[in-house]
This record gives sequence, C-alpha cells and structure tokens, in this order.
Amino acid sequence: MVEGEAPASIGQDLYGAGWHQGAILGPALMEHFRPQGAPAKFTHAVLITQDCNIVIDEKEDRIEVMLGYIPDTGQETNDLAQGRNPRLYRTGNPETGLRVWDIRERFTISKFSFLSVLGEAVSDARLIDTELRDIRRWIGRRYTRPAFPDAFNARISSADREIAKVVKSKEFGSVRGVYYLVTENDEELPAGRDYNLKIAFCYVHNDSENPFPDTKTKIDQYVLAVNSCAGVKLTGVLVLSDADFPISYLDSFSLYDFAARSYAGQAAAPPQM
Repeated sequence: MVEGEAPASIGQDLYGAGWHQGAILGPALMEHFRPQGAPAKFTHAVLITQDCNIVIDEKEDRIEVMLGYIPDTGQETNDLAQGRNPRLYRTGNPETGLRVWDIRERFTISKFSFLSVLGEAVSDARLIDTELRDIRRWIGRRYTRPAFPDAFNARISSADREIAKVVKSKEFGSVRGVYYLVTENDEELPAGRDYNLKIAFCYVHNDSENPFPDTKTKIDQYVLAVNSCAGVKLTGVLVLSDADFPISYLDSFSLYDFAARSYAGQAAAPPQM
C-alpha cells in the first residue's frame, strides 16, 4: 500500500490481521489512541464493534472500543463478573490477569488511522468466547432493560438495602434472573393504590427439582423484603429452574435489574458528557 493511500478494503485488512470483536489493546498500543482527558488508570481497550461491521467499509468507516483498567490488588471485583453492575464488567481471573471494563468510557477510531498506525501489529490478547458472549449481553442490557413506573421504584426502594444484601450474596449466585410482573406497569399510581406484583425466580438447573437450600433461603429473604414495601401487594411467587422456565413468561414478566437503580429508587444517572 502506498503511504497515505487507503487500501481497497481496510476492514478486511484489519480483520485479516486478527482485529476481531473482543481483541484487546494493551498499554503500548493504547499510547497511540488514548483519548484526550481519559484518566491514566485506563491502560487497556477492548474492540466491541461486531465483526461484520469491522469488515464493511462503505457504511462503517470507524471501529468502537471500550476502555478498561487493571484493578488494584485486593479490590473486590467478584460482583463485576456477574453482569449485575450496569457500568463496570470484569473479565479474566487472578492467574491470567483481571481487567475491568467501563461502558461509560467508549470512543471510535477511524479504521484507516487504526490500520495506518498499527500496521502489522497484533492484539495483546483477546476475550475468551464465554467472556465475549457475556459482555455482548451486558452491553445490550444497558439499553434494553425494562423500565418500571417511578412510583413503583420509589416504593420498592424501601427494601433496597435488604435486597442488595441478598443479590450480592454468594448463595444467590445460582439465580439467573428475577422477573417482575407488575399489573399496573404503565401507570404512576397515587398514594393509597397498591401495585400488584408477581415475582418469578429463575435458578440454575441442578439434579434436584428444587434450588439448593442456601439459595432457597436467600430467595425467601428477598420475598420477605419485598413484602415489607408499603404500596406494593405481592400476589404470587414462582421459583423455577432454567430448564422449566417457560419462554412465554418473557412476554409478560420483565427482568428486574436491581443494580441499574440507585438506592434512592430512581434511574441511575447518565454518564457525564
């Protein structure tokens, strides 16, 4: 390629050089693309553009990356590996190295600039398949998670501290999701009128027909906390394994993303622009 002249297909050249979704830029490569004003702790970036859009040049002339950092030794990051935090996600393990990715720190780079600077350089590492799958879901949930009425969130928030203890516990880790069916989901009800709520807990299937005893105890604590909320009437509780959870429930129940809300029972604040 003549210097300064774009190749016939920049995207195909990038992809052919191994720059696929999930490829990681380490500190050395980051020096070329660090956005102005980015905190020094962000020493890594992960390519999050889909592979098909990396290859296509006509309508996709830029790639998108998300910044990350190496957590301090001893920093508690276990909850960040479960996808429960809507802003931070952890990949790796203590043996191979941990990285925490921040969805609020994303930027795009011109494919031509990327290829021109890196040339034949290859990525420092790559997310393993399970991590890439999970991080895709995590990014998608940020923009597709269901919204509940503000009045409902305000009432449920009275149990936030108790629910937080449950959902962050090790025993609750086998619960894949907590789903809410709010009968009055499109209404901001005034004081004096109750929201009718049904909860479905979906846990990881095991050889038993029931969840593990410690998990069942945490589910009971969760239900007790919700029952304490004034203005919310709990009309039913379902506890099902992921092998028995009907897909039709997703037409009526909505995943309750506890971590996406603040302790005030309001929507999490958007990132500063």
